[in-house]
Amino acid sequence: MAEIAALRSIIPAFAGKRIVVLGDLMLDHYLIGEAERISPEAPVPVLAVQSERSFPGGAANVALCLHALGAEAVPCGLIGCDADGAALAEIFQSCGLDASFLVGSTERRTTKKTRLVAGRQQIARVDHEERSPCGAAIIGEAIRAFDRAFRGHGQKPTDAVIISDYGKGFILPPLIAHVIMRCREASVPLAVDPKLEFFKYYRGVTLITPNSREAAECAGLRIRDTPSLLAVGDAIRALLDPDILLITLSEHGMALFERGQDLVEIPTRAREVYDVTGAGDMVIAVAALALASGAGAREAALLANTAAGLEVQKFGCQTITPAELLAALDSES
Repeated sequence: MAEIAALRSIIPAFAGKRIVVLGDLMLDHYLIGEAERISPEAPVPVLAVQSERSFPGGAANVALCLHALGAEAVPCGLIGCDADGAALAEIFQSCGLDASFLVGSTERRTTKKTRLVAGRQQIARVDHEERSPCGAAIIGEAIRAFDRAFRGHGQKPTDAVIISDYGKGFILPPLIAHVIMRCREASVPLAVDPKLEFFKYYRGVTLITPNSREAAECAGLRIRDTPSLLAVGDAIRALLDPDILLITLSEHGMALFERGQDLVEIPTRAREVYDVTGAGDMVIAVAALALASGAGAREAALLANTAAGLEVQKFGCQTITPAELLAALDSES
C-alpha cells in the first residue's frame, strides 16, 4: 500500500513537464471490416471495409501519450511534404501540440503503416516508408529544429528529451551525438527507445528501453531465464553505462537495471491483451515523464509497466489519462 501511495503521488507532478520527443513520426492507418470470403483471384481473404481510422504512430504516438498525461509534449521529427505529413501536423495542432519543429522533406515520404483488420484480427499490413539514411542536409535541418525545440520560445526549460528510433533512417549518429551533447550540457535527462543498429552510440544516456529481442541481439546472448537475463543486462551496461536500463519482456514484464543496484524483475499484471501496438511508446513516455517528475528508477518502471498494461487493452495506438493510471494503481493495491 505504501508503494502504491508513493506512485500515486508522482502522477500530479506530470502536469506541465516539458518533454521534447525526437524520432520517427508515423501515421498508423486502419481499414476495419469483416472478412467472410476468400478472393476468387488468389487464396487471400477479402476485407469488406466498414470503417477507416488513423492514429499517430512511432514518435508521434509518444508525444500524444505524454500530452494525454498532462505533459507539454514537443514533437520533433521528419515528415514528407504530402497528405500523410499534413495529417500528422493537423493531429498535433488539433491537440494543442506545437508542430513548428517538424522537418518537412520533398525527397522523402511520410511513414505510414496501413493495417487491415477483420473483427479483432489483423490480417495484413502495408507499409509506405523509406528506410535509407537521410542525407546531410536533412540531418542538419533536424539538428537546428531540435535546438529550437530544446530551447523553446522563451518558455520554461526542457525537463527531459526522448529519442524514439524506429529505424527509418532519420535517427543517425550525428543527430544522436548532438542530442546527447546538448542534454549533458544542460543536465537534462535523456531517454531512448533504441534500434539495434545504433545501440553503441547511446553511451551514458539516462534511460534506455530495448525490448528483449534487441537486448539479446546487442549482448549476443539468448534470454532464457533470470541468469541469462542478468548476463544480457550486464553486457549492455558494460557497453553503454546508462543510469537506467529497462528491458521490456512482453508478457513477462520488465527487467530493471539501475546503476549500482541489483536486477529488479517486474511482472505484468493480468490483463486482457487486445492490441500490443504502441506499448513500447507508452513505456518510454511514462518512464521518462516519471523521471522528469522526480520519480526514482523503480517507481518510473512500475508506473510504465502499469500504463503499458492499460494501453494493450485498447485498439491501435491509444493514450491513457492520469485518472485511468490512478484507477489502475488502485486496482493493484
